[in-house]
Amino acid sequence: MKNNGVFPPDWKEIIQGKKVIFYNTGVSSLLQGKTQCIEKMRWVFDFFSQHPEVVLWWRPHPLEISTVKSMAPELEQLYLQVRQQYKNEKVGILDESADLHRAIAVSDAYYGIWSSGLHLYRFTSKPILFQNLAIQGAEEGWDIVDFILEGKRVWFITSDLHMLLSSDIENGEMLDAVTLPDELIYQSFSNYNMLKYDGKLFLVPGTGKNILIYDIESKSISKINLGRTTEMIKFGAVHLWKDYLYLFPFAGNEIWKIDLKGKKVTKKINFAFAEKIDKVLCENEKGVYFTNNKLLERKFDNVFFLNFENDRVEAYVVCKEKNIYKGIIQYDESNFILISSLKREIVLWNKDTGKVQKLVDFPDDYIFENSNDTQLFFGGKVQNDIYIFSNIKNNILTLNVNNRKISAIAEFGKQEIKLMKRQGEYMYIYSRTECCFFVINTLNRQIKKKELKTFLNQKNKFSHINFWERAIAKEKNNIEAENATYFSLSNFIFSVGHFEYLTSKRNDYKEVGGEIYNIINKV
Repeated sequence: MKNNGVFPPDWKEIIQGKKVIFYNTGVSSLLQGKTQCIEKMRWVFDFFSQHPEVVLWWRPHPLEISTVKSMAPELEQLYLQVRQQYKNEKVGILDESADLHRAIAVSDAYYGIWSSGLHLYRFTSKPILFQNLAIQGAEEGWDIVDFILEGKRVWFITSDLHMLLSSDIENGEMLDAVTLPDELIYQSFSNYNMLKYDGKLFLVPGTGKNILIYDIESKSISKINLGRTTEMIKFGAVHLWKDYLYLFPFAGNEIWKIDLKGKKVTKKINFAFAEKIDKVLCENEKGVYFTNNKLLERKFDNVFFLNFENDRVEAYVVCKEKNIYKGIIQYDESNFILISSLKREIVLWNKDTGKVQKLVDFPDDYIFENSNDTQLFFGGKVQNDIYIFSNIKNNILTLNVNNRKISAIAEFGKQEIKLMKRQGEYMYIYSRTECCFFVINTLNRQIKKKELKTFLNQKNKFSHINFWERAIAKEKNNIEAENATYFSLSNFIFSVGHFEYLTSKRNDYKEVGGEIYNIINKV
């Protein structure tokens, strides 16, 4: 920036024409986040030390030190240490003044807490990244929402990028990064499910408007239009039957039937009790069984069956009590296994007789969380064992269908398990926590970890995209939330340093920033 006279000469020496990022911390975030907030500060300072191409302008709230001393004395030493570290290592500018508006006027971008200062900053039209305290490590996490295994290659889609990606499952190296048409590259959940059919990958929209069809051989893309872009996810689960694709609602009571050869919607099937349907369906030769995830106004547990031969949905009562089942699998002609997310139990249900048996004898170290956020995945029947995975529990379980015994075959610690797919005798479990696949050999129960590496140099992959065009394209504000992929701190720094953000308004924002400072000083 060229605001002569606005700040001390030694600060000008630090900046020397570089872009300036205003880092704003505050009292409320310290009191709420406590040690997590201080560790985030330390991580931010270490991160910016590795990026001398920009200057960090840290302006802690003037009352931070006194507030910590009086209201959180247990944090005082930690806070003072990290503040002294910032000074000693000369990470950037430490602005201890009460002049918020100078920092707003002089800086080129904002990173930090949600505060009144952030709302003032919005009016400058300069970019804002709202920090996420949970991100304090290597920015290499992929929030994969679905994947397909193809030999040694894994194709996948993520929650925050409108791209089709693939990696080598053995060494984790990135192989493909295909930018998809029709949506912004950072459209959240633009694609939510994927499947392979006739040598092509079908990407089913979450919030997007089209089923996108990627021809693996020709690398061409075609589409089936399903309507408009939405804020909410449309379809929670998919199933392929012959040449027809069935789309199950994320929230609603319509199942869509798509003719893949004719590339059109042929039918919308209504069923009772509209609510979210899990990704994992229980496949049958004639159709699929599924559960829905909320109690609604109904009095009983329900299981539903979509018959592909007549496109009708049949409802079954499991038992006459309120419960939520988050997974179902069929292990012989009449018998099913269901798992409750609200009760520490596995339910065996005979569809023909209506008989129910509840299994509650879990391993002692099995962590149960009464949560409607539970997702459950069945790994199919291996000999007499059914493998059971959960996204929030700490164990992989097996249920022996002969002796009804529940066993734990592995303890992962706290993992955010997102998905499970099977290929031959191997089961692939994706962990968002460690950005890796855990691969289980079902013959000997050995588990191997396959790390999934991200783009080694993200800025080269994304350098053709202006980080801040979203504000213009969607007429939204200039605030984005920090995540571990596209809106990461590393991409933020690169974008601020290399793009004239909101190019058409570049001159305007400089004037607005300066005017804020001048007006406030005249009052």
